[in-house]
Amino acid sequence: MTPRGEPVIVECAVTLPVPGTFHYGLPPDLADGARVGTGLIVPFGKRHVTGFVVGVGTEAPVGVEIKSARELLAGEPFFGPEQLEFFRFVARYYAMPIGEVLRTALPPGVSRSTKRRALLTDAGREAMSTRDLGERDLAVLRELAAKKNGMAVRTLQTRTGAGASALRRLEDNGWIESTADLPPAASRPKYVDYFLVTDEELAREQLRGKRGPRRRAVLGAMLDAARPLSSAEIQTAVRFPPSAQLGDLVRSGLVEKTKVEVSRRREWEGEDFYPETLSEEQQSAFDRIAASFGAFRTFLLHGVTGSGKTEVYLRLCRARPRGE
Repeated sequence: MTPRGEPVIVECAVTLPVPGTFHYGLPPDLADGARVGTGLIVPFGKRHVTGFVVGVGTEAPVGVEIKSARELLAGEPFFGPEQLEFFRFVARYYAMPIGEVLRTALPPGVSRSTKRRALLTDAGREAMSTRDLGERDLAVLRELAAKKNGMAVRTLQTRTGAGASALRRLEDNGWIESTADLPPAASRPKYVDYFLVTDEELAREQLRGKRGPRRRAVLGAMLDAARPLSSAEIQTAVRFPPSAQLGDLVRSGLVEKTKVEVSRRREWEGEDFYPETLSEEQQSAFDRIAASFGAFRTFLLHGVTGSGKTEVYLRLCRARPRGE
């Protein structure tokens, strides 16, 4: 047990093409919210990058300096222990660093790293007029003089041809200075359209008609659900893309469309994440593939978008025997 007031050691995978995992210290006030899958901003070399907790309360390697995490990303973990096991399998199978697997698997914009920015100092501005500078050094100072808030180091190098050693020399002379900025998370909110029948009596009257079988199928699925449904949920129920029918129903005023913000993360723990039952086709596919566990076989799961293929994949991942 960690003594009271001592940092808690967490094992992290950073989203960089580097092998292995790394250990960081978390003060108790941050450690209380750290679980497998929690995102952190951690120091790595001369910059800060995104890391994800893959172990809490682990033993620190002997003889290694433990640095402190800078920030705990708010919100629920991005993945849970079962998903981490799968990510580790992918990393082993494809010989990829676990951090690269996580960067690929998680929503775009989650991963962040500091960007170095160069700025001209007062001494550098004075040197432009009082020193006999080389052509490249002068080009660097002039570029920065034109930018009040400085310039990204990579952009500066591209424009002037100055290498890292040249910029380091200018910094040692006190003519430029560099900072490390951590950009905000770039992931945007995700919205899903949901549809709800506005006049149930009129909708049931249209169900009794003989024209527009697909329109009636969409209305029937929505009435049966008795709650707002997404287009994907409706498509799963009716077995065809319902966009044309939904557009007509919304324009007629019989169906209302609303945008709902949904989390890019899911609560990975608990049974509520999984639907109670699979459809007959899903169950058939699941049974055939699950029967092959222990052998290396290839399957093609065919279905239109929204037909439920992903749910079969999730069930198979969950049912996979340990160690396979």
